[in-house]
Amino acid sequence: MATINLPEYETRIRDFCVSALETFSRENPATRVSTVVLYAFPNYGTLIFCLDTAANAAKHADEGGRDENGLVLISVPYFAFFEWRRLDIEEWSDAYEVDQEEEPLVIQTVDGGTVTMGEGEDDGDETLNEPVFGLLVKVMRDVTRQAAIRTLNREMVLGIGVEIEDSEFSEYWTFTGEPT
Repeated sequence: MATINLPEYETRIRDFCVSALETFSRENPATRVSTVVLYAFPNYGTLIFCLDTAANAAKHADEGGRDENGLVLISVPYFAFFEWRRLDIEEWSDAYEVDQEEEPLVIQTVDGGTVTMGEGEDDGDETLNEPVFGLLVKVMRDVTRQAAIRTLNREMVLGIGVEIEDSEFSEYWTFTGEPT
């Protein structure tokens, strides 16, 4: 039986995000960031750290709209720094590629539960996406408590998000800590 133990990846993913923020701040000190998103392709084991600017979002505003906080929402692939950093977790794609009808995929969640792909009639990708999304939201909320977020040259209200490609799982919130 293939298994993905999501809690085992929490530190690795958080370190990846913090490193991406620190590197961006160091290499792009004059770029004022408006949005930071962790964009995921769980079935491929790929996480992409993306950043956008208010100027770029304004160029693409007709394509997205605004959220309740007034932040311009555009499709992540249009971000000014789409795929700033990429993390590939081969174990996820390897486990996903196993035929779940022959060998169910068990996913251990961050809240201590388990989800099994291959037991239902039509599991679909959302069976994997939901627990991965829970992990990624937890990680990004933790990242907003790290010093690295304060190193960004950023707008007064910074949009933070997690989005899974071609999925219903997407969440954005704001960070209003003191700008650097």
